[in-house]
Amino acid sequence: MTWPKKHTREIIIGDEQYLWHISAKCLAGKGGSITIGKAKERFFLYLDPYVWDTLIEPSTIRCVIEWAKAAGWTAEKGPTRSVAYSRADKTYIWLPDNVRHLYQSD
Repeated sequence: MTWPKKHTREIIIGDEQYLWHISAKCLAGKGGSITIGKAKERFFLYLDPYVWDTLIEPSTIRCVIEWAKAAGWTAEKGPTRSVAYSRADKTYIWLPDNVRHLYQSD
């Protein structure tokens, strides 16, 4: 994947560089997700930004990456997964395959 320049940011965790991108759909409130990964790697995290009342900021992205890495995910080995914050569990959760949002609209 080629990372678009617009709405893409860099975050360094330890000695690793990650990129995160907010889609135009996400910014318009029409679905979409936040893509997290590394340049030139093929596995990503998709973050559902619609399930909690907070701003999407670097500290949130850092928490998602650290949680996913602790659960065994890497941008090099994958797999590509979707993540959401569970208010009930007060932690992040993996979403089922092919699902990008915790609460799907029909």
